[in-house]
Amino acid sequence: IAAAQNETPKPPKGRSIAHYAIDAKKAVYVSLDIEVGGEYCGVVQLSAEIPNKFNKYVNPGEGAPWTDACTNLHGLHAEHPSIVGADDIAVVWGQFREWLNANTFPDEVGILVAWNGATCDLKWLWKLTQAPRSSLDMPSRLKYFVHLELRVVQAQSEEEQAQQPRVGRGVDVHQGRTNLNGAHDSLVDVIAQTDIIVHPDFVPFINRTQSVQTISDIFTTTQQNEWKKQMEPVREVHAPWKEITKDDNIKWTPLEADSYTGPEGGPDAGPTQHMVGVARSARNLSCLFLAMIPLSFWTKVATMTDKYCYKDWVVEKRGNDRDGNPKKTTYFSHVPAKTGGSNTPGRRHRADDKKKYSRLRPGGGHFGSDKRTARKMWRKPPHGLKMAYVQNTMTRNAYEFMRRYIHFADNARKRESTDPLYDPMWKVAEPLEVMTKDIQLSWNAGKYVVIDKSMIRYKGRAVAFVQYMPAKPIKHGLGKVYAGKGGDSSDGTAVGICNNLAIGAGLTGARGRVLVTDNWYTSLRLAMHFFEKYGWTIVGTINPTDKKSRADYDIPFLKLSRGALGEVKRGWFREAVIEMKTLTGKTCYIQCTTWKDKKQVVFLNSNEIGASDGFSMYRHRRGKKTRDIIDGPRAQADYVICFNGVDRNDRDSANYSTTIRTNRYYLRIFCWGLDRVVHAQYVTVCFLASSGIGPKEWKNYLGKNEGRHDFQIDLAIALMNYAIELDWKSIDERPQTALVPCDCEQCFFCKNGSTNGVAHKKQEKETVVFKCNKRMRTKKCTSVRVTLKEYSDYCWVCCHKLKGKLSKTTKKALTFPERKKMSNRSRKGCAVCQEPICEGCWEEYQENEHVIV
Repeated sequence: IAAAQNETPKPPKGRSIAHYAIDAKKAVYVSLDIEVGGEYCGVVQLSAEIPNKFNKYVNPGEGAPWTDACTNLHGLHAEHPSIVGADDIAVVWGQFREWLNANTFPDEVGILVAWNGATCDLKWLWKLTQAPRSSLDMPSRLKYFVHLELRVVQAQSEEEQAQQPRVGRGVDVHQGRTNLNGAHDSLVDVIAQTDIIVHPDFVPFINRTQSVQTISDIFTTTQQNEWKKQMEPVREVHAPWKEITKDDNIKWTPLEADSYTGPEGGPDAGPTQHMVGVARSARNLSCLFLAMIPLSFWTKVATMTDKYCYKDWVVEKRGNDRDGNPKKTTYFSHVPAKTGGSNTPGRRHRADDKKKYSRLRPGGGHFGSDKRTARKMWRKPPHGLKMAYVQNTMTRNAYEFMRRYIHFADNARKRESTDPLYDPMWKVAEPLEVMTKDIQLSWNAGKYVVIDKSMIRYKGRAVAFVQYMPAKPIKHGLGKVYAGKGGDSSDGTAVGICNNLAIGAGLTGARGRVLVTDNWYTSLRLAMHFFEKYGWTIVGTINPTDKKSRADYDIPFLKLSRGALGEVKRGWFREAVIEMKTLTGKTCYIQCTTWKDKKQVVFLNSNEIGASDGFSMYRHRRGKKTRDIIDGPRAQADYVICFNGVDRNDRDSANYSTTIRTNRYYLRIFCWGLDRVVHAQYVTVCFLASSGIGPKEWKNYLGKNEGRHDFQIDLAIALMNYAIELDWKSIDERPQTALVPCDCEQCFFCKNGSTNGVAHKKQEKETVVFKCNKRMRTKKCTSVRVTLKEYSDYCWVCCHKLKGKLSKTTKKALTFPERKKMSNRSRKGCAVCQEPICEGCWEEYQENEHVIV
């Protein structure tokens, strides 16, 4: 009831919503007008009249973009005395609110009188007081609005409509009645508006249904949305950020002491001297692999596997399902050897009923991303795959035994999951640590360091940290499982993870590195932490937000709506910088850039600060064969140098993985680490081969087609050869009796002649068809010319004779097309050499034994 009593009663039919205020003489008409310096400059003069007048100039700020068209209208500019000494809009608007409150009573209702045309003043009032993230408020006493260009149509007959005056702009309707000298000065305009609102022809139409609107209903939703779209891309940045342009620029780079080429910098990216020395004396790829993961590690793995199989005591148990029913499968549970002074009941070893295999022979990567079951390597074609070097090295049962029982840790040292020191990665913690250290000893990271999330292929349910990331090459698997060690920050935040990884990789000793991250890690806090502690700068993408309030250290640019993004062209960007101080007083600048590519991309960088100029990139456009050239910022050019380093590593792991099909998550993690080692070795081999270091055959791996595939196969064969040489003193110790035919010429058996006579290469012979239709298969050159083609071709001997001779016209040596054109043509020649020889050159060709030097 109380709420109903406070509601404004509905006005009588035909009257405006301000009827009761007008009827009670409580309506105050406030004539208001403004002048602007341009679309992106803002308000430069604000005037009002009640009849007491208010007139203030506004300083839009240093660097405001004034336009000549507006300056020519009102005569104001950035150097005008009235503008130089004026306050900003926030101060002037506060003064306007105070003036309005001083000239009206609390029970009075203000009715705003202003123009609302194509270049209306109310659009700017909406931007100042009602637009998203606007900092000013409309005075509470101003509740209604009268539009001076609104035609009030309330007449009941055509005759009355004809007699009804059309209320237009004061310049048109009231010319001669109102003095408009000095038009386009806001103070003159408000006086004209006051004359119109009190004119006898206008007063009768004020209190009509369509004459008065509420302030919030002045503009339609469509019009407001259109303005919002236009305002979003040009929204001013908040303090302490400062927008930079080519004309108003701030440049900064780290000091020489903090640069990578300075006294505390580091070496260029590439193999270490240790790996270069190993490569110079390496016989094959196994030497480099064992230099990265030493034989002592594999010996320890064999020891742990032997203990896991034949020394640990276990009992066989059967678990229950969710309904409490016993499962069909059993599992082994670790138990002590003796219980109560006697042997533990039901104790056994895990592999009591299995044959003992004493050596591990590492290999893998034959299938790439298509992980067929390994049993196919021992099946005969056409259902299996013929891999003789694998079949001759070990039996299928030996392979499956090692796959089932390989182990890396002592189960007796396992902690309970409730223990505060429990590590879910305890089974592979030592292998990962060994791999990390050995990769550090083999490769110098260089100036750019990339940190990104990596996925480990896994779909089991043994662990809870399984993720699905559709943008990754490996979409379903284990996410963050290892974040380095030795860091002083273990809070699990992005800064803590990056700090631990940098320390664990041993990279914090050199200053001046550039950390490249994606939007999951990038932040102002990360940039300041690495600059203050290690002298590093960052380049990365960051997710923009559309929240209204902006704190000091929030990024200065908003997330643009879909409509606002359509208002700007591809290649549009803005840049802003912020000055930061470290605890030691050192200055650091951080730059934020928003850029439109296919979508909005926001960068945060601190390695080189300054307005971008002259940067461009090629982009594909749907329906066009050629690429377009669009503008781009410097941050994007820095980011693309090595932003996808981890993704390339993941792609390499997905295509040439050493992993095996298993639900044991720790084996997946171990194979993931092994993939990193193999990838690092491949990069090292390619670097060394391109520099002329190492065996000549390493240059074959530089090919883009099959180079990576051949490298992994050759590495697997080299490791198997090395393992066999360690395990067997002679071929007689081989457990199998029959060898599988093999002609690879690389495996241990082919090199030792064990497969000689088992497999032979196919002898290549050509079928010669003589003129008498007699056929002969031979691999020797014939003395008779036979038909090679259905069409004639240039004589090879004639073309060779013309080599080095001069052209009669150019006096230069004949080119190959010219020599071909001057040679005789023939369809016949040698069937083995497959070279067409004319009849005149055949005898010379025979005398030289089909070789022309």
